[in-house]
Amino acid sequence: MSRDWSKRIAATRPEARLLLVCARASLDAERARGIRALAQDHLDWDWVLARARPHGVAPLLCRHLSSSCPTAAPPHVLATLAARDRADARRALRLTAELLRLLDLLAAHGIPAVPLKGPALAAALYDDVSLRPFRDLDLLVREADVPGALALLGDQGYRRQETFTPPQEAAVLRATRHHFLARPDGDIVELHWALGPDDLGFPQDLEDLWARLAPVCVGGREVPALAPADLLLFLCAHGAKHLWQRLGWIADVAELVRRAQLDYDALAARARAAGGGRVLRLGLFLAWDLLDAPLPAPLARSLGADRSVTALGTTVRERLFADSPSGPSGFELLRFHTRARERLRDRVRGAARAIATPGPGDWALVRLPDSLYPLYYLVRPFRLAGKYARSI
Repeated sequence: MSRDWSKRIAATRPEARLLLVCARASLDAERARGIRALAQDHLDWDWVLARARPHGVAPLLCRHLSSSCPTAAPPHVLATLAARDRADARRALRLTAELLRLLDLLAAHGIPAVPLKGPALAAALYDDVSLRPFRDLDLLVREADVPGALALLGDQGYRRQETFTPPQEAAVLRATRHHFLARPDGDIVELHWALGPDDLGFPQDLEDLWARLAPVCVGGREVPALAPADLLLFLCAHGAKHLWQRLGWIADVAELVRRAQLDYDALAARARAAGGGRVLRLGLFLAWDLLDAPLPAPLARSLGADRSVTALGTTVRERLFADSPSGPSGFELLRFHTRARERLRDRVRGAARAIATPGPGDWALVRLPDSLYPLYYLVRPFRLAGKYARSI
């Protein structure tokens, strides 16, 4: 391991260091030695097993422990990881077959679709759909094709699970820009027509995005996928949206940096234009700081000297391996998103939307007829005030 990277993660508990070293598609000899040294230490293996799966790195941990030090880790640890790995691999292969089937179905009806995350991302970044766990399928279609895609997926048993009134459903779709569909067997498809909110740096010019698609081999077939630059912006914005709660999301960025030839100046200009310059820099900083992603030296120095980015990175790191992990509260997410936005108008708009826009919590508190839906805009501030006053 490089000396600088080893120094940066030295303060991390050894169990977390093991996950960090293993959170990559391949190992060099130096990191293999590092894994053997860590595995031979007196680790809290229950902590390792409990964290690896939620962080999305259990298959990588299983592979690297088995290949680097099969006798160093306790047998029950390797057996547990192997059993989980087999189950994850079976699910990955089944969902990959389902993805290819759905892509063929949509294409046969003139609806082009792009798989997001899931098997396509695993194949592109790890060369193996079983090395990046996923539990659902995400499909991007043009907005005009959403009704047709919904009908076709409905014929396959995929249904919306929530029961909302028309105004409530319109509010949910404006906020999420996707439909959540599930079948009785538990398979889930999220049907997207946008990549996410426009104030966290998500790519928004989808026609340009469609023109830049790059194929990736999935299950022995080429399927369309986001071009590397678009994928990087998407991954960084998605991670920031969820406060980078999973190490696997950071590993995705690091693997993309290792594999793709990226024009970082052009990427930075695109991200700044969309209000996501700091979001992009944070994703790159985390991949460099935690996983030693090979960034150009001037860029790495710039990120390390950016106080706004390093402060956000500290927040992520402290939460990532906290002794008592828990999902962020709405207030924590709002504060993090506000700090991640560099433009004042995005901060104001994001805060106003989070504070003023009614959601399921407001609808559950007070049942109003559709004709009185605007009153939820009055209910929400009072509900939030009561909620956070109790917290304080």
